[in-house]
Amino acid sequence: MDQIIDNLIESVKELNFFKILSNLEKLLLLLIFKISIYIKIIKIELLNYLPILNHFDKFHQDYIINNLKKFEISRHLIEVNGSYYITIIFVYLFIILSIYEIVLYLGIWLNLWKHPASDVFIETPTHVAHVYCNLNIFEYEKDFASQDDKDLIYLFTKLNKNERNSKLLLKVPLKYHFEFSPDEYKDEEKGTDLKFLRNKILNWFNDSKTYKEIFNENKQIYNDKLTLKNVYIYNSKGFLINSEKFDEEFLCDLDINTGETLNCIIKAEAI
Repeated sequence: MDQIIDNLIESVKELNFFKILSNLEKLLLLLIFKISIYIKIIKIELLNYLPILNHFDKFHQDYIINNLKKFEISRHLIEVNGSYYITIIFVYLFIILSIYEIVLYLGIWLNLWKHPASDVFIETPTHVAHVYCNLNIFEYEKDFASQDDKDLIYLFTKLNKNERNSKLLLKVPLKYHFEFSPDEYKDEEKGTDLKFLRNKILNWFNDSKTYKEIFNENKQIYNDKLTLKNVYIYNSKGFLINSEKFDEEFLCDLDINTGETLNCIIKAEAI
């Protein structure tokens, strides 16, 4: 080893690039060879004093080495001491990183912790430019007052499956397309809020032919004075977000994205 180091120094003095590379290669191979010998000695000693390492050694031989031997490329890599340890290091690094990523994103999905970079890379929701709305009318009776929310949530599955329900007055839902101009944005970055959308749905419905047919012509049956409390909206994930506490929330913060189709219900209250 001393001779190799001396040769390396001489080649550096001579500025002979090829000799420098040749001597570095020899020095590196010699170091790897010596390290591999020390590792084997340490491994034997540890196995004698720590029996639990026998299980790891069995796992290493049965699952790592045996699988690497199945492929010609990896089999050649583990036949030489130098490339053997480099290959094993990369294999275990891959296993450790894979486990880390799985645990990390599983915990994020279960809301157990946040992404480590969430404080650095802050996700800013994109404002909603336009949405589609499928609107139907729900016949509400006082006898069902205690079950109101449950009935409305149940109706969401009916709307999605296009199934008819005795409480839905329209066989075919009204389809609206709402576009939001910058003048209508409550905030330049986040756009409009839920209250604005509910007002828009209510105003469009009040001016529709369907409103006149159902409410104006049936004043003895339904209360024709509709307010925001009569407007129910489901986001794309099926959550009912009609509560007044969400009115000041921006659409992009309520899992509503540009171009999505929302299910909406107008509650027709019986007199």
